[in-house]
Amino acid sequence: MLGDEFSYPSAEYPEITSSIVRLEAGAETGWHLHEAPMYAYILDGTLEVTYDVDGAMVTKTYHEGDAIMEGLDIPHIGKNLTNRPVSILVVNIGSSDLANSLPLDAPEQ
Repeated sequence: MLGDEFSYPSAEYPEITSSIVRLEAGAETGWHLHEAPMYAYILDGTLEVTYDVDGAMVTKTYHEGDAIMEGLDIPHIGKNLTNRPVSILVVNIGSSDLANSLPLDAPEQ
């Protein structure tokens, strides 16, 4: 998503998991990052994601039907700024040794 290269993590016990994440109107994910590759597909609604790329904030907007290959180890926050829910299919491509989503404190600005 941000031009980074990635590969499947070396792990003794790789796992691929999936879930559907739903953010209600006005909700946000909180700042977090992914230690392993994560693919997302916007099933319904609009999601705004702000990435902290070496201290520079980069914001992208994703709409229904958009696919996202999330950046590795890049702090970011997803927000539903609309008045209707957003639903996202999330596929984590990792292992039991890596956090699918690691919560973070908000970056200093």
